[in-house]
Amino acid sequence: MLWKILARILTRHLGLHLIVPLIVGLLFHAVAVHFVHQTPWSESLNDLWSLEAIIFVAGLLLTYILIMYYLIRSETSARISGTDLAVLDSMMKESVSYFATSTIRMQEWFDPISQVFLSTITKRKLQPPSFRDERVLLLWRRGELDDLHSMFLDGYYARRLSEVHIQCGTPVAYLSRQEIIEIVEKLSPQEQQHLGRSAHPSVSKLWPRLRQLDFALIEKKDAKHILRVSKKGQNVRIERVPADHVASYERFVALIRERVYRTGTTEFDEAHDFGKFFCPLSKS
Repeated sequence: MLWKILARILTRHLGLHLIVPLIVGLLFHAVAVHFVHQTPWSESLNDLWSLEAIIFVAGLLLTYILIMYYLIRSETSARISGTDLAVLDSMMKESVSYFATSTIRMQEWFDPISQVFLSTITKRKLQPPSFRDERVLLLWRRGELDDLHSMFLDGYYARRLSEVHIQCGTPVAYLSRQEIIEIVEKLSPQEQQHLGRSAHPSVSKLWPRLRQLDFALIEKKDAKHILRVSKKGQNVRIERVPADHVASYERFVALIRERVYRTGTTEFDEAHDFGKFFCPLSKS
């Protein structure tokens, strides 16, 4: 099936996306050789059929096919297994609150696989008992917060994401890179390791490992659970955090709430409310 898809794409797009640009590029090369080195036209054009040129074109074609194969394989491997959904669904039953963090890019929220995940949370809100959910976006990447101001970067998707949460009645806040660093520094070394920090100094400089900062604290009447969510491309994995790591995540959540809540309340303050980021005068 994969090779059939590749063959169809090559049939439709190979000419305009590769062959035409390649021919034009080679002709420009011949023109440059003619004028720069003062060689006759016949010799400049004959160079296009030299062994070196043929090897160059063959390498280019092979690279193009391999890249297309990789992209098609990545795009067609999208999945969220029934087991993962079962874990999430079982945790959501009879839960009373759901506090989630996220590090995925704004555009990724609108991937079909992300919508499947969100619909599971929304389904819980339609069932008794009463349920509160909230989300905090961890804008860890350098310049990510600035990109929200541009509609040509992340601004468009960020606005739509804010609107989706408003329509669903889900409060959503955000933290900047510097704020995340300040919160992480308040954790003990062991707590940091539970959240993904490596004990090796050279590796720890690259921390946080983003996939370990995407998680949800799910509270039930009798217990608290942590689900760690990892999204790579179109694939989503959901797994339960070991019981001895739960306290570290709870501590991290407590520090986040301390930063984003209004003093003495469970509401996001104006400085971190994601909805007010775009509409300062809107109601939370």
